[in-house]
Amino acid sequence: MNRHSNIEILRILSMILIIMHHYSVHGGFVLEPSMISLNKIIVQFLSAGGKLGVNCFILITGYFLIKSSFKFEKLVKLLFSVFAYSASIYTIFVIYGLIDFNLKQAVKSFFPILFNQYWFATSYVLLYIFSPYLNIFINALDKRKHLNLIILLIILWSVIPTFTTAELEFSTLGWFATLYIIAAYIRLYPNNWFGKSKENIYISISTYALILLSIICFNIIGIIISLFGSHATYLMGINKLPLLFCAITLFLGFKNININNHKSINVVASSMFGVYLIHDNNLIRYLLWIDVFKNSSYYVSPYLIIHAMIVIFIVFSICVVIDQIKYIFIEKPFFRLIEPSLKTGLEHLKLKIKLWLTIGST
Repeated sequence: MNRHSNIEILRILSMILIIMHHYSVHGGFVLEPSMISLNKIIVQFLSAGGKLGVNCFILITGYFLIKSSFKFEKLVKLLFSVFAYSASIYTIFVIYGLIDFNLKQAVKSFFPILFNQYWFATSYVLLYIFSPYLNIFINALDKRKHLNLIILLIILWSVIPTFTTAELEFSTLGWFATLYIIAAYIRLYPNNWFGKSKENIYISISTYALILLSIICFNIIGIIISLFGSHATYLMGINKLPLLFCAITLFLGFKNININNHKSINVVASSMFGVYLIHDNNLIRYLLWIDVFKNSSYYVSPYLIIHAMIVIFIVFSICVVIDQIKYIFIEKPFFRLIEPSLKTGLEHLKLKIKLWLTIGST
């Protein structure tokens, strides 16, 4: 399947935003709510785009999956990637004495989806498993009902949580399903606005700038009322209304950019899931941001932003290289070897399900 390089650039941008977020939130920075400084603002700005990147990833998924069929092979590859990185990183840490062997931790590392070792990966895999049923449900709706459902979901899980402290049984999987349904509407019912590129990108950038401005304002108010300083990045929550609007318009903007397919861009973008699985592994986090790059030691340094940009580039680049090595020398040969057995097993499973359905109907 040919990848659209415009969407692949959005994937890359989204992952860079996520790494920036992790540099900040896992870097050991201690931010005093009632104090304000340039470096504090920089750290908060770096953290601001992580959930924007996540939302863009799910919008991309929903946009393409609504017109695609469920592929068991893709599910197996997703599970393989999560397992391979989680299990191998744990094993390496034990072998080199970085951690002591612990049976409970070993089980979690070898069954990362079941034990939610990666919150995004777990919710993403579940979303993919449920996607065929989501598609049936979505396609059963007409345009009006589809739009009404989106409005209801946004009110319940974005508008109300933005302006109140209510969450209304909010869950990551439920939010992913909401984004999926929004992206499906964009794909199924194109209109003139959905086709505009520059306008949507300008709106997205403007919205993002306003959200960053809110961080500064909350910090200033936080000097007097510490509650505001403690929640300076409040509007960057994954389901907050400004961030949702920013993600949708950013996605619409990139969706309509006319870019020819570039192999190098597409290859790098194909490793974005791997980049996430490597650098945000529970064991890697502390080693990476605290021990190796010592992020927090630059909190009072005039070189904080330079350090951040260099480190983010290094982490991104090394993770891409590792993932490509994994794909070329491990994943590709492994799936080429098991593909015949995988297809045969899948056909047997389909026949058994068909037989069960036939028996059940008699």
